[in-house]
Amino acid sequence: LKQPFKDYIWQELWDHRLKNKIRNSQKKGVYIKEDKNLKYFNEFFNMLASTYIRFGSSPLSKDETFKRATIFPNKTKLFVALQDEEPLASVLCYYQSSSCYLSKLPSFAKAREYDANTLLAFEVIRNACENGYKYCEFGVTTHSTQIRWKEQFKGIKIPLRIYEKKYLPVRNIVNEQTKQLKWAWFNKQYVWNNRRELMRKINKKVNLSIEEKVDQVLLQRFKE
Repeated sequence: LKQPFKDYIWQELWDHRLKNKIRNSQKKGVYIKEDKNLKYFNEFFNMLASTYIRFGSSPLSKDETFKRATIFPNKTKLFVALQDEEPLASVLCYYQSSSCYLSKLPSFAKAREYDANTLLAFEVIRNACENGYKYCEFGVTTHSTQIRWKEQFKGIKIPLRIYEKKYLPVRNIVNEQTKQLKWAWFNKQYVWNNRRELMRKINKKVNLSIEEKVDQVLLQRFKE
């Protein structure tokens, strides 16, 4: 992060497409607020859970999310993107001596219409730069859509090699079901409020599983 922000990053580094997204988001009435008192924590948690589900992952519990937002109070900031006082997206940042780390950047689906995540990242980078930080880290990314979104900010990509321990299929199923049941138990209110969407996803998975089994049987009969 080279200073001043406006001269180096805004004028020289970022292209007109990114700057137009930021301007359009502002024109649509989106603005960024630093949530120093965690007034929007519940909204942040719901965004995070929704984002995890969209990407096929099990969300964190509310207790775990709260710990992540409060365990380092002097080194943590929560920024929220709002439009007409309605939260659209948010980002939880951790700060070290020279770095700002964008830990979680969740959003509701509606945020895409307003480029709220882009405006959030702009504000976090500007804030970090003007407060003397040298680096802004976007974290590890495995999804192609997220990679393309991050690339527009002209950061430096650092390739990583990640090793994943493999278990027997039965153990994987047991571990995953236990994890999901534990999350559902600690987030009963979220499950109840989003029961229709969750049931649709469960039914879709079940139907796909049945279809795959039928296809396997038909293929086996065809081979015979």
